[in-house]
Amino acid sequence: MNDILGATTWSYPKDKVTIEEVLQIIAALRSGFAAAYDGYLTKAATFEKPPEVGERWPRDGYYLPTREAFTREFERRASANTVDRLLQAFE
Repeated sequence: MNDILGATTWSYPKDKVTIEEVLQIIAALRSGFAAAYDGYLTKAATFEKPPEVGERWPRDGYYLPTREAFTREFERRASANTVDRLLQAFE
């Protein structure tokens, strides 16, 4: 909270990538999201009044999901869209 938000852009040194490379990139991105969330949980633990981390999320209240719950929800939301975009590339 109240931190500066940033973004990262990157380029890939090839015109095309193989499906294996795409899958490696997606896996690395998901791993990066999980690592960033770990960092947020560490920071949230230092708040004057830290939120409860656990199973009560996402109910109303001052809660955060565990890393596993965060990752599971992210994958639930992102997986279908990721597969759709991969399939569109082959149309």
